[in-house]
Amino acid sequence: MDQHRDALFELACELNPWWRDGASRTAGLLPYRRHLFPTLWNELLDPLLQRALVVVGPRQVGKSTLLQQVADHLLDEEVAKPADLLCFDFSEDRCPPGASVRGLLEAVRGAAGEGQPRFLLLDEITRAPGWDRALKTLVDGARREPPATATRVLVTDSSASILRTGQAENLQGRVVEHALSGLSFREFLEINCVGDEQAAEDVLQRVPEAAELYLSLGGLPEHARVGLQDPSRLRAVRARIAQDVVSLAISRDLAEQTRDVERVRGLFVALVTSAGSEFQASKLARSLDAAIQGSGTDARTVQKWVRLLEAACLVRVLPRRVAPTAQRASGVARLGGHPRIYPEEHALIPALSPFADPMSRPEVRSMVLETAVLQQLVLRPSYPPTALSYLRTRDGSREIDFVLDGPESSLGIEVTTGSRIASKASALQRAGERAGIDRLLLVHGGTATRTQGSLTLVPFSRFLLDPAPYLEPST
Repeated sequence: MDQHRDALFELACELNPWWRDGASRTAGLLPYRRHLFPTLWNELLDPLLQRALVVVGPRQVGKSTLLQQVADHLLDEEVAKPADLLCFDFSEDRCPPGASVRGLLEAVRGAAGEGQPRFLLLDEITRAPGWDRALKTLVDGARREPPATATRVLVTDSSASILRTGQAENLQGRVVEHALSGLSFREFLEINCVGDEQAAEDVLQRVPEAAELYLSLGGLPEHARVGLQDPSRLRAVRARIAQDVVSLAISRDLAEQTRDVERVRGLFVALVTSAGSEFQASKLARSLDAAIQGSGTDARTVQKWVRLLEAACLVRVLPRRVAPTAQRASGVARLGGHPRIYPEEHALIPALSPFADPMSRPEVRSMVLETAVLQQLVLRPSYPPTALSYLRTRDGSREIDFVLDGPESSLGIEVTTGSRIASKASALQRAGERAGIDRLLLVHGGTATRTQGSLTLVPFSRFLLDPAPYLEPST
């Protein structure tokens, strides 16, 4: 027991160098702050919020960096003294098995000074046994403290289901959840500012092909810098992305939840390389049996694996729109009615593609752009909430890639990489009219930007740079 506590203490001291040297910082070489940073900062310091902050997202999108930047800023702004701040990563290889939040707090009690740290920044929280009970205890305890000195908690995790499991039911009303995905196109440009460049538009002027590079490289911060500065390394970056996701997110993380890692890996590759296709569990089960020696994979097992991939922030499941009234009233079953499945990160599509030059293939390019647009829709602030789905009639004669249904209006979005858009625009208008959709948006590969009636045309580079004006209804 003493060895376990000592190991926790030593690791905590290493992760919190300001305990020994108040001038130490951990994010000094990573100055770029994601657009989520100001929101987290304001909520963390809001004395009336009295809830834990939770950031969920896939691996390598910058959750750990975000925590380090918050820690540095707390110290730089003198909001926290070194003794007030505890930063810890439960996914660290050196973390003792079974390390819990309670055990960590006991191990570091008085380590940096008198009492307990007032700001707790905990990375990969679900790796700590009893994390939900610990979080509840911390929040309830903070609510009994004076607001100005109450303990504040910010945690991250790579599981999208952190607050949707039976374990976490008692956290209702005690947390505020935020999603952190890959870099948006604007963030992709901003992170690549050099010299006197201050804004995304500056980088776009210097690198006119930046939108194309964003589609190829995706939004993982580590690779975004390398690829834009040296496009010749694009193939190596793709290989690294594929290796990191398969080895870390699937082979290691999902191995804890299923013994059939090889088939889950095969399923993931199949879903990514056919992004946006309608999900048919039985068909996928047969193809997995054919690709990997063996038999017995059934539709129910494939559905379970898809839920695991979704919970690990690796894929997004897009339901099919049934009808305007039904959609707004009750939503659509998660895996019912042939949903469509997309990867969380659009760079996975070319990274896992079997083609040597995947972005030269029209079908790959189309999947990548569609997935990049979907990311903007998922991250779009929506008050009141908006249902997101796709539209396809039973006979397959009408189709719209994405539909945003709000309580008062709806928006249909079609995505095409082509520049000849007249026929696409006409088909979209017909489909939207028959489906009762109020506004329509065609995101395309040309240069035209105009509005004609209920339909707006916009080039994909302009949409990705600033989607808000095209998504919000005009007043």
